[in-house]
Amino acid sequence: TIFPSIKAIGEGIASKVFHLTAKTITRQVALNSIIQMMDKGLRIKSIVITAKEKICLNEEVKCNPRDCPYAKGHFNRVNQAIMDVLEKEDMLTRDIIVEYAKLHQVCPFEFSLDLSLWSDVIICDYNYVFDPNVSLKRFFEGNGDDYIFLIDEAHNLVDRSRDMFSAEITKEPFLKYKRLFKEEFPNISKAFNSCNNAMNKIKREHISSEDFYYQREEITDIYSPINRLIKKLEQWLINEKKHELYEEVLELYFKFLRFIKIADFYDERYVNYIEQMDKDMLVKLFCIDPSYLLSETLKKGKAAIFFSATLTPLDYYRDVLGGDEEDYIIRFSSPFSKDNLCLLVGDTVSTKYKDRNKTYLDIVEYIEEFISHKKGNYFVFFPSYKYMEQIYECFLERNPDIRSIIQETFMTEDDREKFLNRFDSEKEDTMVAFAVLGGIFSEGIDLIGEQLIGAVIVGVGLPQICFERDIIREYFQVKNNLGYEYAYMYPGMNKVLQAAGRVIRSEKDRGALLLIDERFSTIKYKRLYPEEWLHYKRIVDSETIGINLVEFWRD
Repeated sequence: TIFPSIKAIGEGIASKVFHLTAKTITRQVALNSIIQMMDKGLRIKSIVITAKEKICLNEEVKCNPRDCPYAKGHFNRVNQAIMDVLEKEDMLTRDIIVEYAKLHQVCPFEFSLDLSLWSDVIICDYNYVFDPNVSLKRFFEGNGDDYIFLIDEAHNLVDRSRDMFSAEITKEPFLKYKRLFKEEFPNISKAFNSCNNAMNKIKREHISSEDFYYQREEITDIYSPINRLIKKLEQWLINEKKHELYEEVLELYFKFLRFIKIADFYDERYVNYIEQMDKDMLVKLFCIDPSYLLSETLKKGKAAIFFSATLTPLDYYRDVLGGDEEDYIIRFSSPFSKDNLCLLVGDTVSTKYKDRNKTYLDIVEYIEEFISHKKGNYFVFFPSYKYMEQIYECFLERNPDIRSIIQETFMTEDDREKFLNRFDSEKEDTMVAFAVLGGIFSEGIDLIGEQLIGAVIVGVGLPQICFERDIIREYFQVKNNLGYEYAYMYPGMNKVLQAAGRVIRSEKDRGALLLIDERFSTIKYKRLYPEEWLHYKRIVDSETIGINLVEFWRD
């Protein structure tokens, strides 16, 4: 996708390419592609835009001249910095931007935004194009332009766009700052109090015995008080830059602005919901169907290509990502031989919540048999942390001598790196890594060759049942009679496909994959199988796992 897009720039068809990603690792893949072309003689300016929090040179992000030496005098020095880097560099990576930002003492984030104007290829997160609050307005405030949008790992954009076009507020800050401002700034305290009263009114009218309520009609009672509060806070933030509450009030101000901005988009694709949470309450503008807003954003460019190895089913993704029937959908065959993957489907074991206590031992026995026929590194994926931990404890008790690791709920970058470093192709024993579907280790990682030789996927990956998912289900049931599929089944199967894709990462890789759940053999799920899965073998017990794996690994 990136080669023909860059070619279009050279032919005068397009002026810029935006390569949009959800994760840092996929940005590196895009960069590597450009480096390969530059090695063959391409001359082009490309830039990677890094989030402000990740590129800031200070220990704490405080974007004001008083606290940041790079912000102080930034505009006096930035032009020289731009000229300097553009004369010497074509590939404007994070490290290059930081190097020149330090050299010229300018804010690296604002510096990168300025440099994007001079760049042909802009590699950045989805939100710099789609999020109405942080999109690069310097490119999109005019009429539609000749930009090409490349949306990488596009399956991630469905939930990300729902988040981008949704907003929420809670009652607690209104009460807190009403009290904090009461003596020193009584007018602002009154504005906070008006918002608190509006929230109380919403609570009285809509929350009774139930802790949750939603409706299609817009709840507008809170808009006017928040707008008045925003105006008062604007003046306060201008006058009180040295106040001890400045940073937290600034953050609150932007949150209120976001809420009001999202309210402008409210239509039949939204619901209002109210949730009672202990001593607090929440009001949310929830975007059920972001397809229209995505399509409106795409009109700001000349063309858009959404791509991923797991856009299954294609009609679903075209629908939810803002496409229509006139847009092309293309499926390519896998470049890897199906003979290199031993795919086993264990459809006699239920992983449904109500059956889990009865099938723990069956699953552990399946895992034990699966890993016993070839020494190496294996992943076992689960739909939730709790389920994973229960199976892990049972496995560990029965197999104390097998190296095993488990994904923690919160892991730093160092923790993740150490976890992945355990996948050593030189080790001669077996290691089993327990991880969560849809998590940090189920997509976007490359464990090539002997680093990973097999994976077990337990369950069909259904998202946890919750009121937001049920709202999505009800909406699409009315719209196209596919409510369950759009809310639960398709998002769940995408997690399965992503995790399964960790096993074969190159043409030389060979590996085994075991799917455990009775639903995998139903017609609905088999329709979602990629072409390279059609040779799967059905497993009825641990013995048949062994029969198939002995033959596969012998070959």
